[in-house]
Amino acid sequence: MSFLDHRLSKETGLFCVVLSVLLGIFGGCGDKQPVSEDVSQPAIGQINENNPGDTIVASWSSGFVSYGQIRDSLGVGAIPWGQYLAKNPDKTPLIAEQMQSQLRQVVLNALMVEVSKEQGIETSEEDVEQALAQLKSSARNEEHFNNMVHGVTGSHLRMLISNQLTVQEITKQIQKEIWESITDEDKRAFYDANTKSLFTKPHYTEGRRFLIEARHEPPAGVVKNLVRLVVYTVKKIEGEKTPENAIEAAKNLQDGAFAFILAPAPKLWDNRIYDVLREGAVELAPLALDLNEEILEAGAEESLGDKIKTCFVGRSEEEAKKLAEEYREQAAGLISSGTDVKSKELLFQPMIAKYSEDELVTKNLGNVNIYNVHGTMSPEANFGAEFMEEIRHPQPGELSPVARTHTGYGFMFIRRQQPEFVIPFDDEAVQQQVPHLIQEERYTAWKQALLDKYDVMIREDLIVPLLELDIAQSAGEEPRDNS
Repeated sequence: MSFLDHRLSKETGLFCVVLSVLLGIFGGCGDKQPVSEDVSQPAIGQINENNPGDTIVASWSSGFVSYGQIRDSLGVGAIPWGQYLAKNPDKTPLIAEQMQSQLRQVVLNALMVEVSKEQGIETSEEDVEQALAQLKSSARNEEHFNNMVHGVTGSHLRMLISNQLTVQEITKQIQKEIWESITDEDKRAFYDANTKSLFTKPHYTEGRRFLIEARHEPPAGVVKNLVRLVVYTVKKIEGEKTPENAIEAAKNLQDGAFAFILAPAPKLWDNRIYDVLREGAVELAPLALDLNEEILEAGAEESLGDKIKTCFVGRSEEEAKKLAEEYREQAAGLISSGTDVKSKELLFQPMIAKYSEDELVTKNLGNVNIYNVHGTMSPEANFGAEFMEEIRHPQPGELSPVARTHTGYGFMFIRRQQPEFVIPFDDEAVQQQVPHLIQEERYTAWKQALLDKYDVMIREDLIVPLLELDIAQSAGEEPRDNS
């Protein structure tokens, strides 16, 4: 089975799953009709604050798509949409992104149906009935089936199925034509144009890093976690039954109860931090008998959090760099007695465990595998450009020079260096991958040409304010002015 056949068979297999989505894709794409003097057609981009779903977000000469149709096409038309997002605000950006992507696909599907009419492509009644039977067989019962199709029945449902089958047929034909048009010259040209971005394995460095922090203020997450730990610890000892016993238990808390939160940089904290944390536990202990964890944490965060911050000593840039250089010199002496890369690494590990302020110390003794790539996924975002440059050059078994990181200074023991490598054109995997990439590129270009042909106007920028309006109305807030 070819890649194309496999892909299309998967799409057909998903037919039952996605059919309910068609209610938004085809059930709502409106046909523009002549407008009388008494009826006004809503203009694209004109937000209907009373009913956001009626706002037109895409328009072309013979049709339009509303925000409500996009919302329903994601299969959520029957749930309290805005209420759900009001309670789960972290989901809003993802949903907005999905809706923006869906908007384009909804328009394309509607245009493909128009293309099929122009080209005389028809779906037989037999195919429609077979697809309908397949859909019904996937439902648990009649009620489940009605929910799947949102109550749509009869000729309307058959029309939706027919439209989906038509889109599949158009897609199959276009992709088949593209696949058959790809020549050996096309493959070579694509490879040459994309060698750096698609067929080059970036430089790879593997080893163990050693970091020293340079901070003037404690990380906000550490302070918050310390407060939470005090509250959690107090709630654990609330079984002491009386406030007096709980207070006594809080006084007897050992440093080790808090030490792991301060790791991996305990030297950045004054030793009185443990007394501050114990005092906080003593203050909260009597309350723990009557208050839940959330209320305790809310009350402790401001007062205890401020006291915790006063225990942060910090370290200047100069101090951090000097300390890192001293530790590197010490590490160089340690690994000098090793006979190979593995033995040198083993000699270095205890020093990492004892002195490194790398958060990876507690997980895997600073073990990292770093691809030296550039762009949005660049590891410079985590390690710093200077550090990334310095670790490229030492050989396995050597230490990199001390370099600036985003949070201080550090160096790295090199276990392995893999130089940048270009995968040759005649590689079997490249030969299989290239035609599929060309097909995808040309199919994307075909879809854009279809949008251009029908002079489609798409307002993806309206999705976010309309989504916010949905949420505000569900929460009973006043709609925000989006003008």
